[in-house]
This record gives sequence, C-alpha cells and structure tokens, in this order.
Amino acid sequence: MIRLVRLPIMMVPGALLVVVATWGDALGLGGAERGFGTGQVILLVVGLLALCYGVLLHRKAVKDYRRVGRAYVKTVLFIAVPTAIVFCVAVVVADKFVGIIEPPTSPTAGLLFPPNQSVDYATSEYEITVRTNSLGIRDREIDVTEDKSYRILAIGDSFTYGWGVENDEAWPKIAEDRLRAAGCNVQILNLGSPGASPRDYCELTRQSIPLLKPDLVIVAVLQGNDLMQMQFEPPVFPFSPGELAKRFCPNLLRLVSGRCFRRAQKVPASEIRHAWQSIAQRSISELTPEQKQRLEKLDSRTRQAFFSGDLNVHAVLIALHHPDSYSFTLHLDQAEVQDAIGALGKCLKEISHEAAHFGATTEVISVPSAAYVSRKSIESIRRLGFRLSDEALKGDAPDQAIRTACESADVRFHSPSERFRDVAQTESLYFEMDDHFSARGHALLGTTVSEWILEGKVGSVRRPPSIPPAKTASLSSATH
Repeated sequence: MIRLVRLPIMMVPGALLVVVATWGDALGLGGAERGFGTGQVILLVVGLLALCYGVLLHRKAVKDYRRVGRAYVKTVLFIAVPTAIVFCVAVVVADKFVGIIEPPTSPTAGLLFPPNQSVDYATSEYEITVRTNSLGIRDREIDVTEDKSYRILAIGDSFTYGWGVENDEAWPKIAEDRLRAAGCNVQILNLGSPGASPRDYCELTRQSIPLLKPDLVIVAVLQGNDLMQMQFEPPVFPFSPGELAKRFCPNLLRLVSGRCFRRAQKVPASEIRHAWQSIAQRSISELTPEQKQRLEKLDSRTRQAFFSGDLNVHAVLIALHHPDSYSFTLHLDQAEVQDAIGALGKCLKEISHEAAHFGATTEVISVPSAAYVSRKSIESIRRLGFRLSDEALKGDAPDQAIRTACESADVRFHSPSERFRDVAQTESLYFEMDDHFSARGHALLGTTVSEWILEGKVGSVRRPPSIPPAKTASLSSATH
C-alpha cells in the first residue's frame, strides 16, 4: 500500500519539471522563436534527475520502514531536507562561478538578447535583419568605457526596439544621427525589447545603468499597451520563486535565457516563420469557444497571414485574449485604470531613483499608438482583432494616463501625439497589417525627440554655439 500510494507523490516534483521543460517554448523558456532552448534542456535534465531521486528515496523509506520500523515520513525528511539545503547551496555557488568566468560586463554577456546575434525577419510588409552587439542590445558595437559622449538610454518595448525596420531606422538612431549632425556629442543606446512592460523597464534599468552609466534615461511608454500590461500582468511578489531566482541566481538566469556563453549566430527568416506557424497552430487548442469565434471573424487576409507565419502571431493572440485592451486607457475614472496608473507611477519612480543614484536624470516620452492616431491606423488595430471605436481619436486620455503616472513619480513628461495626428492625416506612419511604426513613423518620432533635446526640453545636452541654417532645416523637414 505504501508503495502504491506514495511513490507517485515522490515523483510529482520531477514529473512537473519534465512537463514544464517539454512545454517550455509556450512558457517562454526556450524562446518561442528558437524552439527547444537551453532553459528547457536544463529543466529536463533536472526533472529526470528529480524523478530518479524520488524513486530512490521512496525505496529507501520503504526499506527502513520494513526493516527497523522507522516512519516513512521521518526517513524522507531526514534525507530530503539536507539534500535540499546542499542543492540550494550548490546552485548559489554555481551562480557565483558563472558570474566569475562570464560576468555581466564580459564581451559575450547580453543585457537583453544573445550577443552578436543576427536574425532575419520576412513578411509581406518588411524584410529586415536584426543584429545585436556584444552587449546584447540592438545597436552598433560600442565601448562603454572609452566613449565619453553624453549618453542616453532609450528604454521601451518593440516600438523603441524598431520592430519591422532596420537597426539604423529605429527612432533612437534617427534622433542620435540628427543630434550629431547638429554638432552634439551624443550617444543614444537602443534598449528596446519586444513585449517588454514597465516592470521589465525597471529590471532593465537595474542591470544597465550601473554598466552603461548614462547621463539621461528616456523611458518610452507606449500609449495604452503599457498601461494595459500593468493591469493584466500578475503582481510581482518579493518572495516568489521568480524574484528569489533574480536575487540569488542572476547569472544562471542569464545562462538559461541564452545571454551567457553565446557566440555569434545567424537565425534565418525561414526558422522564424516556422516558429510563428507552430505557435499559431498550437494556440488553437488553447482558445475558448468565444476566442475561436473572434479568430473566425478576422478577415481572410489576416487569418491567412496568422497561420502562414506572415504576421507576428503574438499581436493576434493578444487581440484574441484581450480584444478591448486598447479601450482600457480611455476610461480614466474607472478604479482598475487608476490602479494601473498607480502601478505605472511606481515603476517610473523606481527607474528615476535608480538613475539618480548614478547621477542620471529620467524623462518619459509617450509613444503614439496606432489606436489613437488616425482612422486609417485604427483599421490596422481592428484588423488584428481588437475592438475599438473612433472615439479613441478624441481627447488625450492615453497621454493623460501616462502624464498622471509621471506626476506621481516626479519625472518630466513629453508627448508628440498632436504632431503624429497632424502628419497622419496625409501620411502613413504604421504598417498596414501590423500596429507598429513604419520607417516613416520612426523618422517622425526620432526627429521630434532630437528637436526637443536641441531646444532643451529633454535632457541637458550641451548645444553647439550655433547650428548652420541648413542643418536646422534638415531637422525640421522630416516632420512635414
């Protein structure tokens, strides 16, 4: 009876780890676009070892019970507790060892992504190659110790990262190029990360600011989406397994995520397309009947692109699960919106305090979302499956939400929304089947940010005594 009842119980921890490892791509452990990754391999090995350990421990406990009458639980605790302590100590020691031989500042460590990586993306709307440098960010190679420029960190999500455009077409590079053309000794580093939320921005500042030592941190908060994530993301508890792992095993987490001991690699567009196709097919079984109905109601072109890997599947999946997410920020008087604003304010305050500790200032830029710019851009949002009325074009609720959070965090706020709405009347600033900036949208935001910096509205860059008229004209021409 003991064997039949308790053996499965002893095998549960190992079995859970094996299951998590097997489905780790869905949980983000291996990276949905990279298949079975390092994290999954580690979990699978640990899970199999835990299964074997559970079986052996069970056999030992049963043997002691039969031979000397020792209680089953007593034997398990007598062996399992010291084993757990030794395991925890070994993990911490291993983490320190990894940190010594591959510190976060080493040439092969990655802040955001695997260093020296090249990934191709190809859809009907764009064909790009994303390259990361030795720091693991989407930027050119830099020497953080030698370059004495006025350094700005641009922290944000895929709109800062430059989804759908080449490295030098993302708005941080546009702003940097224009400032340098105006004679300013400025360096703007692109720390954008697709899918990142304000909580991720906090974590990134804790990692990047001590290493990069910026003069200014620009937090690019995406209208609507970032506030929505504050509502839908589960709260972070200081003593949760994830937070404890970040505190005690940061180097092992880098190893699991592929940001450690990685060398230059090339990922072809065909692999990305295949990964998106797999995610789309697998997601069908996980949808509720209502969500499946919403998928069926998508226009044929979008649905075909979704299943063929010709569209970033994550955007559609968000729409299927949270179709009213872009309407969330429009109702500022609702309690859940106020809670999300408060949570955003706390994140911005943490970022500001971290920056100030290293002598940097923090300012926030509102990134215009297609959902609130023009009727044409709203159509791209609806095409993905989101529900949104033309009322989103009225007022400035998306900006007001971010502005309120900035006021609570005592950081300066800047918005280019009116300029975007004006330009969008005659020009297309977003992809047709994607809600991200096109190259034109990035150019407009980058130009606007550079003008703010030159005018002294953002940061405190030392402006040249005089700027030739031709260069002044070039700075303003891209906004019309």
